[in-house]
Amino acid sequence: MSEPTEVRPFSNGSEADYWEWRNCERCTKRGEYDAEGVGPCAIETAVSMGRLLGTIPVEIAKRAGATISDQVDAMRGTGYCDMPKECAELDLVMVCEFITDRRKRAKPKCRAAATAVVTDDHGYRHAVCERHRRIVEKPGVSVSE
Repeated sequence: MSEPTEVRPFSNGSEADYWEWRNCERCTKRGEYDAEGVGPCAIETAVSMGRLLGTIPVEIAKRAGATISDQVDAMRGTGYCDMPKECAELDLVMVCEFITDRRKRAKPKCRAAATAVVTDDHGYRHAVCERHRRIVEKPGVSVSE
């Protein structure tokens, strides 16, 4: 069987929502969609369309940093892939993401201008301001300017 041109990146819509929330909604490339449903970032557009179609192009999955599986669905001719936790093209919006009061239901974020990027124990990057950088700095957490 030939190499598939489309891959199934997520097992369900919730998984796609979470990935888009962790990546696309925190990226500087995010923008408005035009009348044809195309946004400024090809990866975000493909993931959004993939919710409806169930698949995304292999090239887009590779750009996002996905690992393409050797398995192929014989009925549909589509492949499978494992999307990374964080998109390879993620360019964080430099606004502090620190949650100021965890007791509040809405969990408002600081939203001050960020000065550093912190990588947490799970490998996710977060933009933080100078004030909150001092709070989150601890062993096992890497900080970059």
